[in-house]
Amino acid sequence: MHIELFPFGIIHAECLGGDIDLLLNQRVDVGCFPWRFVDGESCIARIVAYVDDERYAELMAKKASQALTKHGDCICQRPQL
Repeated sequence: MHIELFPFGIIHAECLGGDIDLLLNQRVDVGCFPWRFVDGESCIARIVAYVDDERYAELMAKKASQALTKHGDCICQRPQL
């Protein structure tokens, strides 16, 4: 994956954190802002989910009712399968 898809402009992101659990099974616009450097093969990046103000307020209210990690990230309860 790291070698075969990059020439076609296809990237991937792994080990995402933050409040990603708040967005399970939802569509959002996502922005990826990596560091820029010459001949780099991988780097850290800021990944951002864009939602409108009303939806953001709903998500933050949901976060306030959830258990949080020691870093303040949401731990949403996943349904049992």
